[in-house]
Amino acid sequence: MLRGGLRLVGVGRSRRPAAPKRVLLLKPCCIGDLLFTTPLLAAISEFWPGAAVDYLAGPHARAAVLGNPHLNEIVDAGLVGAGRYPWPAMLKLAGVLRRRGYAAAFVPDRSPALALLALLARIPYRAGLNSGGRGLGLSVAAPVDDLQPRHEVERYLDVARAAGLSLPSQPKLEYYPDAQAIEQAAALLGELGLGSRPLITLNPAGGVNPGTVLKEKRWPLAAWRALLPRLAALADVLVIGGQADIALAAAVTTGLPAYNIAGRLDLAATGALFQRAALHLGGDTGTSHLAVACACRTVAIFGPTSVLQYGLYGPANLARSLYPVGKQEGGGLTSDVPVAAVYAAVRELLGDL
Repeated sequence: MLRGGLRLVGVGRSRRPAAPKRVLLLKPCCIGDLLFTTPLLAAISEFWPGAAVDYLAGPHARAAVLGNPHLNEIVDAGLVGAGRYPWPAMLKLAGVLRRRGYAAAFVPDRSPALALLALLARIPYRAGLNSGGRGLGLSVAAPVDDLQPRHEVERYLDVARAAGLSLPSQPKLEYYPDAQAIEQAAALLGELGLGSRPLITLNPAGGVNPGTVLKEKRWPLAAWRALLPRLAALADVLVIGGQADIALAAAVTTGLPAYNIAGRLDLAATGALFQRAALHLGGDTGTSHLAVACACRTVAIFGPTSVLQYGLYGPANLARSLYPVGKQEGGGLTSDVPVAAVYAAVRELLGDL
């Protein structure tokens, strides 16, 4: 018996339910990672159309799946998964999940703590990733070989494959801004008097998530400022970001033909803006993946992270991931991606615009 009256029951293999009433997907953090799970979420929902599929997400990242039509409800992960897994919070959350009566759980995450959480919640069928032998307690586990880089979306879909679920013929990231978000984005464009020219959005920020800070992901400020006038010759340029990025956006736009709208739109309204934009530019950050999920043509600059693992997930006419020469597996500096290469990718994606 564990603290809180919970037992470790049902460890090991169990049979996949034929027609579960409730299914849970666990991925507390972060925005880009949650967007990477949307093809898996679609596969679960389409395989079990009668099931209510819930999503365990943290407060920082829950907006990434808010409004997804494959989703029944978002369960608040609270303190669990935002870079830490405090035992009291784990036990409390396990009790909440147990009372909901889930028949199956999907854990597209390398952390053994989330598989343990599903086990503590007494969810009988648990499918997840087994990285470095940490898949103990899963009913079925998709092996992770980090020596063979693969995109995270494909690794998450490996969980569905291991569970025997059929997959969409063309998996894609998905995001659905609601009517309020669409109105908010339209109102801002109206306030700025924009809409007669094409729009390009630009996010110079990134590299900051709960429990993780890696600002080396950012393309240098001087590079953004060198590129911006060339973009402004093609379209109206909107520099976006959160409240914490207002000063950075000002540093990019000061004295240049662009609009600093950092801090003025939430994630959903940013998605609605992407639906109206001709193209988005950014780095290895959640908003770049959000733009792809909104079917906005996107160019993103990567380094030092692996573009094979975390690059934009989409067809070549929608998504372009740029990285330092010879460094697609990671380790390069974003500063080694030249302005000319980024501009060339922009022009190529925009075509005759």
